[in-house]
Amino acid sequence: MPSIITQLTPEGAVVEALVGVSQHRSAVMRGLQVPVPEPVRLRFLVDTGATSTNISQGRLAGLNLPSIGVVDLYTASSGSTPVQCDEYDVSLVFPDSVPAPWGIASINVIECLPLDGPIDGLLGRAVLSCAILTYNPFANVVTISF
Repeated sequence: MPSIITQLTPEGAVVEALVGVSQHRSAVMRGLQVPVPEPVRLRFLVDTGATSTNISQGRLAGLNLPSIGVVDLYTASSGSTPVQCDEYDVSLVFPDSVPAPWGIASINVIECLPLDGPIDGLLGRAVLSCAILTYNPFANVVTISF
């Protein structure tokens, strides 16, 4: 069972993932002999309170992805007024999982307003629902097993 083990930082539980075009889009691009963009490496804060996985605005620009729609996103700062955000179909690979990288071939993510600090996105329950999350307060470690 691939797992990511991460020390808690002042930002919280942070994991890195390679975000790329979805597996289906990649296959179509290769079939059309169109170059497939390289995935981008992003830092995600593990957020069990986030329903979806969110990525800061602009971080997906290099992938040249079309939006698959617009969703209403409720945040702590938006209160009862939703913010409209673009949604994208991407792939996620966790290169630091052991014994081998683990990934999701296609998952919808929401592009959100830029986050403060060195965090590129929130890893929400859309991904965490595929995993077992363990917090060890004695070692200050979070483990995500897929």
